[in-house]
Amino acid sequence: MTLQLSFFREVARTAFARPGPRAGNGNCGFDQTVMAQNYQATIQSKAAIQATKTLVNTAPGVGQLATYRFGVDLAPTPAPADLAQFIPGGRATGEWLDPSFRNPYSHQFNVGVSRQLSKSIALSIDYVRSLEKDDFSLLNINALVNGVPRLASDFGRVLGDPNNLSSVNIHGNLGQSRYDQLSFSVTGRAPRTTFQASYTLSGAYGYGVRAGSDTPTAAQIADDPRAPGEWGP
Repeated sequence: MTLQLSFFREVARTAFARPGPRAGNGNCGFDQTVMAQNYQATIQSKAAIQATKTLVNTAPGVGQLATYRFGVDLAPTPAPADLAQFIPGGRATGEWLDPSFRNPYSHQFNVGVSRQLSKSIALSIDYVRSLEKDDFSLLNINALVNGVPRLASDFGRVLGDPNNLSSVNIHGNLGQSRYDQLSFSVTGRAPRTTFQASYTLSGAYGYGVRAGSDTPTAAQIADDPRAPGEWGP
């Protein structure tokens, strides 16, 4: 029988879409024409980064959780790892949180204009730009250079084994992204009927971003996430 307990410590937590400064206005500057502008800054909602540690009992009452009572006792504090726990040649993955780690944030700008073309037809044009800054990123400081890990010689000198670790990822804020959208809409009104036609042209680019996910992707050039070729859709 094996009893296993896993627990985590939240290294960074962000508020859920916490809004920042907002500014906007609408005005009628021309006959039958309405213009509007808006700006908003938002602290992004992101998943927490978790540092995990697993404690195991090898038999009832034997192991790292010998006296632990589930649902009664607080989770025990594990002893820190030491070099003896590295498996020689194991190529384990190292993780490091950048000391300057911070919450991502975004700026959003939009401007629109609506024009009445006739008594029953109106045209609207809207433009939106969203800039996301300080997004989560992964930087591998032990990337392969000519087939050899960059830190292999250092690991060999300090740990006695150049292959103790493979990737050594730094969790930081090197990610950035940009989203642009231009929308056209024509609305026509007739007795008891409203017609609308619309078209949207949009594009998104970024460093180390993945559509529909808060998890950053590793750069194609592992130790240079801001290389020119990294900026893309």
